[in-house]
Amino acid sequence: MPTRTATRPVLVAALLVWLCAVGVATAWIGGLGSAEKSIVDPDYMWQPLAISGGTWRVLGLVATIAAAALTLLGFRWFKSGALSRVWLAVMLPAGGLAAYAGFCYGVATAPVIGANIGGGLVVLGAIPFAIVMVVTSIWMTKQARAR
Repeated sequence: MPTRTATRPVLVAALLVWLCAVGVATAWIGGLGSAEKSIVDPDYMWQPLAISGGTWRVLGLVATIAAAALTLLGFRWFKSGALSRVWLAVMLPAGGLAAYAGFCYGVATAPVIGANIGGGLVVLGAIPFAIVMVVTSIWMTKQARAR
């Protein structure tokens, strides 16, 4: 038992870093092709962050590696009992929301003609997706507590 109490802050920190890494990795992987397009007059729903292409590549690569490593570590913690089913029931839907946020960022900042159409569609889809993720989390938590 003392091991679980000692690792709780590490567990919380790792799960929060995992959420951030999933969002950034999804935005980076989803936007790999859009940075190379050469459009005469690109349209943006939102202007992308003012960081260089090299910095974005490093940040995306580090986030992807961190998300993969923390996913494997989370699986190991779950198998050893340090990560309960209740935590899993909350974190998996939250990870889905983080991935959707990264996807929205990639679409909304893509340099394309008619960016407001695609960006508006993903923003409109965010509310139903969030509702589905919250309902899924509640259902998974009830299932986990019933065991």
